[in-house]
Amino acid sequence: MQENTNKIWCRCPGELPHETPPGLFTVQELATAVQENLSLPILVWNNDALGQIRDDMIAQGIAELGVIPRNPDFIALGRAFGCRTAAIRAPGDLGPAVTAALAAPGPTLIEIRDPGAIA
Repeated sequence: MQENTNKIWCRCPGELPHETPPGLFTVQELATAVQENLSLPILVWNNDALGQIRDDMIAQGIAELGVIPRNPDFIALGRAFGCRTAAIRAPGDLGPAVTAALAAPGPTLIEIRDPGAIA
């Protein structure tokens, strides 16, 4: 099997439908990425809630129950696993953070907190 080195992979926790609540099943993947020393940007969209689910509930007229969980400190979690970390606070910070993550050995956990950070 020939490896294609022209592809760039970027993992966004919570992007798969079976991840409920989003991101919590990816801690093991984070540990594996560190162990395998993968140059992998891992994007965490932190809206301090299950925001998309909450918005869908509101749109359907359903009470917002169980959609504001207590989130961990994702930067501290990444560091605990030995990842590089970056905190995105402005839209212009994302591109350089991903570029740096791809150039660095090992995974980089990139937390995006500002809902306006990606347009």
